[in-house]
Amino acid sequence: MPTNGFHVDKSILAEVAQTRASLLESKHLPGWFYTSPELFQHEIDTIFMKEWLCVGRLEEFPNAGDYAAIRIAGEPLLICRGNSGEMNAFRNICRHRGVEVATGEGNLAKFTCPYHAWVYDLEGKLMGAPHVKELKAFDVAGCSLPRVQIDNWGG
Repeated sequence: MPTNGFHVDKSILAEVAQTRASLLESKHLPGWFYTSPELFQHEIDTIFMKEWLCVGRLEEFPNAGDYAAIRIAGEPLLICRGNSGEMNAFRNICRHRGVEVATGEGNLAKFTCPYHAWVYDLEGKLMGAPHVKELKAFDVAGCSLPRVQIDNWGG
């Protein structure tokens, strides 16, 4: 049965089933199962992009400006506590040239792109960029960091 470009045939299902046998009869999955780019993409499409994923605990972000730059399935994300106390999640990609605006973790009052110094606030809004005031047709509101849905479940 094909799923998202990855073909799951009976031989693959049989190998997976062998891992669920009794301890004395079970077998481990073959090495290709852990390194297959096609299987990884299938897992991204069917698991990581469709289910809620834990990106941290609230106590890791006690103060406004606390942040962590992470990757999930290759996607750079920026998790931070905003000035209002709410948790925010954004795609960690500057809207100008696509550079990550933050790395690692820490506490910042704002996020500044290291490439051309575009500055974003803790809510992901573009606060400023060099020479932007000279551009009459520039839409600052349309250049916020793209939001990613985030919620709290049990801290």
